[in-house]
Amino acid sequence: MEGVEAFLFFLALRGEARREEVRARFPKLVPLLKALDQEVEVQGETFRLRKPLRLSWFAPLFQREYSPLLPEEERTLALERLLEAAHLSAQEGEPPAEAEGLLRVARAFQEGSQALLRGAYREALHRYGEGLG
Repeated sequence: MEGVEAFLFFLALRGEARREEVRARFPKLVPLLKALDQEVEVQGETFRLRKPLRLSWFAPLFQREYSPLLPEEERTLALERLLEAAHLSAQEGEPPAEAEGLLRVARAFQEGSQALLRGAYREALHRYGEGLG
């Protein structure tokens, strides 16, 4: 269904969004909610994703939805969420994602976070350095 991934990306970037903001961006909201079934939680006037942010699902979504044509605020937020997903995935012991382009940076940060969690500080610094280029 058209708009499902854009809606997921929108919620993943914000963490949660108010009904007015969602309706302004996605006027055909009911079909999106039906298509997403259990993936979106609605509490009162607030929408949020039920699943925690992880590279395993966010990286492919990022790859499809991220664009240099997005407003600067959204591009910045998307990059922040990508690195956050990398760190959270490392904490959960998720295997590093296959990566190209910006996703390679996220993978390096995930590996850096895994090294940091193991206490391998030098390796962590090296991996973070790879991510920063």
